[in-house]
Amino acid sequence: MQTTPPALRPPLDAYMAWMRGRGMSPATLRAYAADLRQLDRWLAAAGIGPAEADDLTPRRFAAHLGTLRYAPATAARKLSAARGAYGFMLDRGLVERNPAALVPGPRQVRTLPATLSEPEVEELFDRPVAADPRRLRDRALLELLYGCGLRASEACGLRIADVDADEGTVRVTGKGGKERVVPLGGAAADALGRYLRTGRPRLGRPETDRVFLSVRGRPLGPTDVRRALRRRSSIRTAANPCWRRRTSGWSVRSVGGSRGRLSNSPPPAPDSARGG
Repeated sequence: MQTTPPALRPPLDAYMAWMRGRGMSPATLRAYAADLRQLDRWLAAAGIGPAEADDLTPRRFAAHLGTLRYAPATAARKLSAARGAYGFMLDRGLVERNPAALVPGPRQVRTLPATLSEPEVEELFDRPVAADPRRLRDRALLELLYGCGLRASEACGLRIADVDADEGTVRVTGKGGKERVVPLGGAAADALGRYLRTGRPRLGRPETDRVFLSVRGRPLGPTDVRRALRRRSSIRTAANPCWRRRTSGWSVRSVGGSRGRLSNSPPPAPDSARGG
């Protein structure tokens, strides 16, 4: 039995309402809400109202996070949520200063992102595709993730009306509700067209206009995409949809161009340049 998360105390609840109004992705909103609930619980346990924090309060909260042994990136995100909340309060005159502004985040170790090698890319795409509707769907997904640089959530959000077969493009809704038109390479257009013609009509009884469906006609989510990639590939990195933006940047000309994939558009920007 699922329990309803506790409500945030004012003005943290107002900050979350403001965040929802900015059009952020559901995943980002869930993460911020969880981080703020943790902050609110800690403040309540210390007998402090959200707007009553002094300069030492955020530092004590950061020390508390350190005792929980979070990964540096997770702890940094939680402190960022606190800074954002107090910045919101400051802008509205609810506090005299942002007590979290000067709290240093944990030192993060930067590592090179995982990518697929050229032989691994060839292995992934040279496998024959059977006429099974799930295999047609998964190949179309793979072509969009790799050849076009779509996020898993963007591919899952595609609707039939977003596909322009005549122009060879798809209209993608990304983070913050921003739309962009993405050209399809030859392989991606072929795989998507074949799936829409002969695969999708055989997946359950679709009552939705979403492009990618489960065997019961339910729209796929990002978790389903990861599961499908893991099922279709022996390459561990390929099971993570994030690999495709990292890999396509270097291989779109050396491999993609020779295979009819997208070669006339720049590689996707890294996460840091696209707001995560």
